[in-house]
Amino acid sequence: MHYSTSNVVDLMGLWQFSGFNLEMEKIMAIGVTAKLTVQDGKNAEFEAAFASLSESVNSLEPGCNLYALHQSRSNSQVYIVLEQYKDEATLAAHGKTEHYQQAGKVLATCLAAAPEIELMDSVGG
Repeated sequence: MHYSTSNVVDLMGLWQFSGFNLEMEKIMAIGVTAKLTVQDGKNAEFEAAFASLSESVNSLEPGCNLYALHQSRSNSQVYIVLEQYKDEATLAAHGKTEHYQQAGKVLATCLAAAPEIELMDSVGG
């Protein structure tokens, strides 16, 4: 069967009438990268504090799909945190958690500079 524009409009009307909504909101995952530069001599303290935070995030935040720390190969003082959340609400909730607030106090004492944060939207399926 050949579908013209009018056929598609008619089908959309029928689906909407029957309760099927073609305009369902597609929830896009939110990606975050955080570049963290650590003071000389603070790597071990930073990594231990982050390991504890990561364990809490991964076990207590079901809407967080990814939360992982990576160290730069070219500069051992630079770390990148890769994060992915199912939606904006989950990302907002992350920053308000007790474990994040507590870890932030320790991690902040290890940093040599302000974090560089990048927010991204997922693309495709």
